[in-house]
Amino acid sequence: MQRKVPEAKKQQKIALGLFMQSLRKKSKLNQKEMAEKLGLTQGAISKLESGKMIPDLLTWHLICHEFDLFQSYLTDYKKVILDNSNT
Repeated sequence: MQRKVPEAKKQQKIALGLFMQSLRKKSKLNQKEMAEKLGLTQGAISKLESGKMIPDLLTWHLICHEFDLFQSYLTDYKKVILDNSNT
């Protein structure tokens, strides 16, 4: 039996995925290049960007380190989406 995910949780995952995609595109990277930079697979990047997966703590740390972001910035996904909606 598959567990239903609340709508708000789905929206959070989608918002985070959109941010990940925006971060990648601003860095002029394709999914394969971003995956290599973070030590992930291209499939993992695709799942992150589509909201099918959320990063674990180690991946959060790598993203913040590689892209010079504060972890608190990434975890406040609403602020992230608003900040990136004008670019």
